[in-house]
Amino acid sequence: MQILQPVLFQPNKDILSSLEEVLSEEFNPSSIVIAQPIKQIPEQLLFDNQRKQWKSNEILQWLSDKYNKPISKSTKILAICDFDAYSGNLNFVFGEAQLDGSISAIYLPRLRQEFYGLKSNESVFCQRLVKEAVHELGHSFGLSHCRNIKCVMHFSNSLSDTDIKKVHYLIFAKKHKISTDNKQWPKSPNALSRRLNQIRSNLLEGLGIKVTISRTTTTKDKKSKVNNVTIGIRKIPPVEIKITLKLAIAEACARQSVALAKTQNQPSLH
Repeated sequence: MQILQPVLFQPNKDILSSLEEVLSEEFNPSSIVIAQPIKQIPEQLLFDNQRKQWKSNEILQWLSDKYNKPISKSTKILAICDFDAYSGNLNFVFGEAQLDGSISAIYLPRLRQEFYGLKSNESVFCQRLVKEAVHELGHSFGLSHCRNIKCVMHFSNSLSDTDIKKVHYLIFAKKHKISTDNKQWPKSPNALSRRLNQIRSNLLEGLGIKVTISRTTTTKDKKSKVNNVTIGIRKIPPVEIKITLKLAIAEACARQSVALAKTQNQPSLH
């Protein structure tokens, strides 16, 4: 379930319809819920008076505490905030999320053309809005940043980064060989596959243990199939690298002797 949670404002129909349309393509349409706007938040705790910006980290934590009931791992809350925010050492953020957690947020002002003194463009604004929403929800489902500048999971350091990105997860899925057959695929295969790959890499590099995972599907009868997973573990013999120091030192001395001889044979310049 994806809960769209407006904070301190009531989104217009264009914002909500844009989000619903795109999120319905990426997730199960019936799982999208629009919550009633939150009308008050503790400004003294969440607002930085010196910077005149809201504190994104603290907002995520406050929202997490507000939804203090145990949240299902498949439930993701996206806060839609029409105010400017920053996080850590960053001057501003378009959005932020708890990686593989339940809470994420997007901040709208810097997505608008008029923030930069330009003419309003609702179409451009809505495109940026949905890209940032999909990006932050991707983090909630465990997706990390992608190096492909056209991938929705690429980090946006500026609006030009956001504008060049595509809105769907498909580029990320193709790069990381993730199946998207499941309509809610970010919930299941990706986060688990990413962790398995990290564990396999750490075991191989740190302990020399190679883990192989193979999957096969067998047909039990005409109506059912059985998925079989085979995990193989074996110790890789360490590779010994021998360096003959005497030879290396001898070669270095020889090179220095040749260079010194050449210098002594050169005429002096006055």
